[in-house]
Amino acid sequence: MSEEHGRMTRYERHWWRVWYVFFASVLLWLGLCGWLSRPIEPWATGWLAWWTGDRSDNQPLVQVATKIGPGVRIVPIDGDAAYYTSAGSSTELGLWGPSDDHWTWAGWVRVRSDSGGWPTNFVVVRAAKSAVFELRAGFEGGRPYALLATRDFPQRTNPWTGAQMAGSNAMVLGEWVHLACGSDPIMQHLWVNGIEVARQPWAPHHQIALAALRLSSEFYEPGAVKTVEAPCAVEQDDVVAFDRLLSNDEMAALVARGRGGWAAEVERPAKAGRVWSMGWRIALALLVGLLAAKLLPKYRERLVPWVKQGLQPGYQAVRWTLAAGLLISMVGAGGIAMTARR
Repeated sequence: MSEEHGRMTRYERHWWRVWYVFFASVLLWLGLCGWLSRPIEPWATGWLAWWTGDRSDNQPLVQVATKIGPGVRIVPIDGDAAYYTSAGSSTELGLWGPSDDHWTWAGWVRVRSDSGGWPTNFVVVRAAKSAVFELRAGFEGGRPYALLATRDFPQRTNPWTGAQMAGSNAMVLGEWVHLACGSDPIMQHLWVNGIEVARQPWAPHHQIALAALRLSSEFYEPGAVKTVEAPCAVEQDDVVAFDRLLSNDEMAALVARGRGGWAAEVERPAKAGRVWSMGWRIALALLVGLLAAKLLPKYRERLVPWVKQGLQPGYQAVRWTLAAGLLISMVGAGGIAMTARR
């Protein structure tokens, strides 16, 4: 009796250890879900759409069709994929989407030139255009430069009115630069590497399609004949469209993440949902398995006659009915899950 009692005691101790591990794992899972669900950084709010070279179709709120034009490639650059445009080529990031009069466009850009120096022309790296609005942002002689123009009505006879913003210092050719511009109905802003380098008050303003942005390596020389320049190549990555005007502190925090560094913060809420969804399924399956492993040996003598009876030919219709019901339930649950994802 003492040996049997001792074996039962060891058996029970073993099961207590299993339950301790199970509940500790559940607590760790809940802690991970809580950590991933913490409030996101202020700069990560208001993201309407974003484009990266390795995930060119990544968009949270609007359906954006990325159109890769001739001369445009997505290539690995410094260990991370990016958009590459050259010889005046361009690519449309989006053609439709919500419109707003508060917006910010930001992203990393690097310009290369065969001549080894900055072109004297205005190199347009990002552009947006509608019937009543135009934006061109890039570098003029190496200086960050943005040109905005609007008109009251889309008729060709209506004149354009505009504003221009420029930084005071030329950028180093061949180095990554974070270039951003933003606007509200009162003020326009130009940021370089997270620092505001220019602002321009401007009253005429219209709502614009926030996702209708074009990446390019074109030269622009308004009101004059374009001069022949050495071809330049433009590389861009992590381009973001916000449906609000970012503050200087938020822009500095975004740039501090570096190229590709914002993905973990922006995608954290979706990752929290995946961890929660997967975790409770695994926890439920483990709980059912542990209960079965614990209770089946105890009630085996009662269950064996029921199993033998269920295997008799007379119960075949019941078995097939239960199997069909289970299959239909699984298919229905899968369809609901796929619909919810869409």
